[in-house]
Amino acid sequence: MSYLEYFWKPIDETIRTRVSCRTYEDKLLTDLHKQQLLDFCKVMNKGLAGEKVRYQLVEFSAQELKEKKIAGYVLFKNARSVIVGMIDKSEFCHTSYGYVMEHVVLKATELGLGPCWEGYFDPYLIKKVQVSDSQTVPSICLV
Repeated sequence: MSYLEYFWKPIDETIRTRVSCRTYEDKLLTDLHKQQLLDFCKVMNKGLAGEKVRYQLVEFSAQELKEKKIAGYVLFKNARSVIVGMIDKSEFCHTSYGYVMEHVVLKATELGLGPCWEGYFDPYLIKKVQVSDSQTVPSICLV
């Protein structure tokens, strides 16, 4: 089964509606949205060169993020849910990761969530995630 079969709408329609969100509602994802995202992540489990990819959804309370600069060149407001993807290191793992994570971003868009990639992030955001020496976290996705 192709991963495209897991999208409800034509992928080109979702691509046209995708935007990077910087301000979020001050709440966690619903259980349904969490399940839908994590189910899709299970499908996107291999990079272009066969690298193993795994994901973890990390959530933060408003208090945990108080006084934290979450990521990057702008301040994100109320971003309390983060998808952290880990990929096995390889010569082309960053390209592979970009390919699979963009599909996760598109799925989040299709679900009506406001995803945003971020490659420059506070390491605090991935402290709750177990990353082995053979893996790397090229970026995170705020949702």
